[in-house]
Amino acid sequence: MKNDSLSTDLLFYDITIRALAIVATVLFSLLFFQGAEASKQTEWKKETKAKTSVELVAYKK
Repeated sequence: MKNDSLSTDLLFYDITIRALAIVATVLFSLLFFQGAEASKQTEWKKETKAKTSVELVAYKK
């Protein structure tokens, strides 16, 4: 009887740990890709700003 309940508990813990690992992996992936997208937008804004400032300098001359 004790072995059955221990086996059931171990199965429950194993399923719980696997579920938490999957959730953590999904959340980390979302965080990583959001950071990558934010980095792309930041670089794009820097390039746009640099182009604008070059154009303004060209018009001032």
